[in-house]
Amino acid sequence: MKQKSLLHRFKELSLWLLEHRVLWRSQPFLNQQMSWVNLHPELAGQLCNLSDSVFNAYEREAHLLPIKNSFWERLFEEETRLVKLETVTVSDWITRPKDIKARKWLQIHAFIQGALLSSGVSHWIDWCGGKGHLIRSFAAQRTVSGLVFERNSRLCESGKSLIQETDNICFCCADVLQDPLPMPSLSPNGIMALHACGQLTDKAIHYGLKCGLDVFALAPCCYHKQPNDWRPLSRPGQRMDIGLTKHSMRLPSLLEHNLRKRRRLLRHQQLIYRLAFQALFQLARQPAPVLPSFPRRFFYLDFEDFCAVVSDKVQIKLPSGLNYSCALEIGEQQANQARRLGMIHAPFRRGIELWINLDRAVYLAEQGLKVELKQFCDSSVTPRNMIIFAQRA
Repeated sequence: MKQKSLLHRFKELSLWLLEHRVLWRSQPFLNQQMSWVNLHPELAGQLCNLSDSVFNAYEREAHLLPIKNSFWERLFEEETRLVKLETVTVSDWITRPKDIKARKWLQIHAFIQGALLSSGVSHWIDWCGGKGHLIRSFAAQRTVSGLVFERNSRLCESGKSLIQETDNICFCCADVLQDPLPMPSLSPNGIMALHACGQLTDKAIHYGLKCGLDVFALAPCCYHKQPNDWRPLSRPGQRMDIGLTKHSMRLPSLLEHNLRKRRRLLRHQQLIYRLAFQALFQLARQPAPVLPSFPRRFFYLDFEDFCAVVSDKVQIKLPSGLNYSCALEIGEQQANQARRLGMIHAPFRRGIELWINLDRAVYLAEQGLKVELKQFCDSSVTPRNMIIFAQRA
C-alpha cells in the first residue's frame, strides 16, 4: 500500500467499520440478546440452523458457508475490496539453519526478503528478538550489525551461544515496557520486529521515533494484548475513532487456520464450561457471577470438578441442589448458538487488523516517514502477515 493511498484507505475502512459497528462489536458469548439479530433476523436464523457438520467444516472459512443471503454476501465482497494488500516478492531461497524451526524460518525468510534487504541500513535493533533468529538470519545474507532486546535472560544466553565469530551482534536483557533502554550508538540504523505482541509494536514505534531511527520494519500480532481499549495514534484515527475494545481487538486472532485441533477443541470446551457454570446459578434463580481467566488445565477437568475448583479459586459459594448434567447441556446448547451467531464477526476480522496497522502507518507518515503497508507472506505461513515498513525520506 503506497503512502499516498494510506490516508484514503484508512478513511474508507473507518467509515465501513463504523457503519457496521453493531455487528462486529456484538458479544454472543456474553450476551443472550443482540441488536443485530433483530436487524437481520433472516441471516441470524440461517446461521443458527447450520448443521454441526457444515458449521464445523467451514467455521474458519466463513465465506464458504452455504448461506444464500445478499447482506452476508455483500459484507464479504466489501471486505475483500477493502483489505486487499500487495504481497511482497520473495526469491533467492536460502537453506534453513538447523536451529530454526521450519515454520518460523518461512516467516523469517519472507520478512527479510520482503523488507530488510531493500533497506540499505547496516545497524539494526531486533526488538523483543528472543534468541536473535531474525537478525542472525539477516546477518548471514548481508553485512550488518545488531542489538537484540529481549527480557528473557535464558533466551539471551541461548542466542549468544548461536552467534558466529564473524557476527557483530549483541544482546541486551531488558523489559522494553519498563526498563530504561540504551540509545543506538551507530548510524544509519533501523528497528525490526517480527511479531511483537500488542503494545510492544507501539513501544517500538515510539522508541524508534525518540531515537531518530531511519527505518522501521514491524510485523505486529496479538492486538488484544494491550492494557486498555485501543487509543488511536494518528490524527485521522482520533477523529474517526471506531471504538475498538479489547474484545474487538481479539477478533483477528480467533479461529486461525493453523490453530491446532487440540487448541480449538479446548476453546470450545472453555466456552461450554463458562456458560454451564452460569447456568448452575440461573437454574437456582441466583445472579450468575462473571468469571475471570483461568489456566487451561482447569478445562481438562470434568465439569463437576471444574465447578469445585473454580468456586474455591474465586471464593464463590455454589447453589444448593445442583444439577450438573442439566447445566452442562444448557452450556452446550448456548455455546453452539453463540459460535454460530459469532460468525457475524468473520467479515470484519481482517478489517479490524488492517485498521489498527493503518492507524500506526498513518501516524508514522505524520512524523515525516515514507510508509508502506504490505503482506510479507501468505496467511498459510502466518495469518499475522502484515508488515509496516517506514523509512526517512
